[in-house]
Amino acid sequence: MSCRSIAQLIALAFFVSACANNQHAAIHPPREEKVCAIYTSLLSFASEDSMHALAALGPPLPATEPAATQPAAAVQPATGAVVKKAKKREYASSSTHAASQPYSDLLDDSTPFGILMDKHRRSLAGTKNDSEIAMAHEAGFNTAFITLYPIHGRDWWSLPQARAMVASAAARGVKEHFHVHMGFSLFNSWMCEHPEKYPGASRTIQCDGTRPNWVCYFDDGLWNYYIKNAVELAKVGNEIQGNIDGIFVDPEAYGPECYLCFCDNCVRKFNDWSGQHMPTGLVKPDSWLLARGLWNRYSKDWHDHEVLRHAIDLRKAVHAVNPNLRLSSLLWDYPVAVGVGDPRQQYFRMLAIGLGTTAKPSWVLPEHTYYSDGPDLKRIIDQVYTDIDAAGASGRVEVLPGIRILRRSASSLLERGEVLKQSRVPGYWFYELGDLGEKGIIDFEGAPTDPGPQYIGAFRKMNRELRAPVKSVTP
Repeated sequence: MSCRSIAQLIALAFFVSACANNQHAAIHPPREEKVCAIYTSLLSFASEDSMHALAALGPPLPATEPAATQPAAAVQPATGAVVKKAKKREYASSSTHAASQPYSDLLDDSTPFGILMDKHRRSLAGTKNDSEIAMAHEAGFNTAFITLYPIHGRDWWSLPQARAMVASAAARGVKEHFHVHMGFSLFNSWMCEHPEKYPGASRTIQCDGTRPNWVCYFDDGLWNYYIKNAVELAKVGNEIQGNIDGIFVDPEAYGPECYLCFCDNCVRKFNDWSGQHMPTGLVKPDSWLLARGLWNRYSKDWHDHEVLRHAIDLRKAVHAVNPNLRLSSLLWDYPVAVGVGDPRQQYFRMLAIGLGTTAKPSWVLPEHTYYSDGPDLKRIIDQVYTDIDAAGASGRVEVLPGIRILRRSASSLLERGEVLKQSRVPGYWFYELGDLGEKGIIDFEGAPTDPGPQYIGAFRKMNRELRAPVKSVTP
């Protein structure tokens, strides 16, 4: 089989009809309003009764939570910021803990299938989220991306209390007049740290033969599990009045970054695809490939094909349940490694492309726009669309840039909002709702520079403009 470029590979996977010559009219129809989305978790939308029911599983919780061991932040946050115990962006266990503690120590198997750690049970038992939803309304958001935290990586659909909590979050979001997208993290410790969870799966083997303890990110069993999660979310959506709008995935690695693998399973799939005869069990796989001029064939061509294949399978499975669901994925480039062309970047990009069709384009949710001012936001939007065109995926992916308020003034939102209003993008997403409230400050990220109410007011004005009827968009 001759080597194909990425664009040729994608064109082969997605046949574009003759009407693609008029694609700009199809890609950018007038919209009633732009997407103004918040990103949050089940804790912000699930009913209190459902959270309490799940938290009640297992033995009684200790009366008090263990004292925090983290050191105090070295830098004082700006005036108006709320200082609490430092938190991490936690979809499952943090990657820091995953690197130093065994899987069994991270999971508290006090429920029938180890779905929650005690800290998660405390959160569920003590959460009251009416004020968060009211804050989202006050700021003028119309869409909610709701991640499955804190129940990633467990068969939540098989436990009535867990499934009821997911359904209650989706139903409440719809009832509160949000367009709801439900989703989950792909590469966290609950999903990936025990390869034996997936029969026949291997640990990742890196190009030099070293072996992180996480499962191969290309494993068919792992991806069948992702598909099962997405299909079950689609089924939940079908059961609630009004239905959800979409499903999203987050491919950031919260642990070892295994975006390229040379395990025996991967080598066999590469041989089947390419017609090569690469041996399994090599001490240093890259030396064999490089010596034969096959490095790009394996690490780029086959790599892209395999991610694209899995993404297409997920999309088809979800659309078999509900063809109207929008599929989305976070990240186009890694924020601190933009445009480097490494396997991580290609994993993000092929995933987004595989989830979309010309009839139902996927949304990619870049994070390297988080801290941009207006001109930088415009530059990145234009670059991502250029990248999409170069990959042969025009019309199959639309860009929904991410925004944060950290280290930027409330007034900066208006400049960014004007860029979004004039842009071809369908809207934007804000990470995360907790930043407007009493979420703890993470020192390396920085802090808001203004009090929370000022950001809420700025969002309200910005979102009012973006939600006004749109007659035309800038191509």
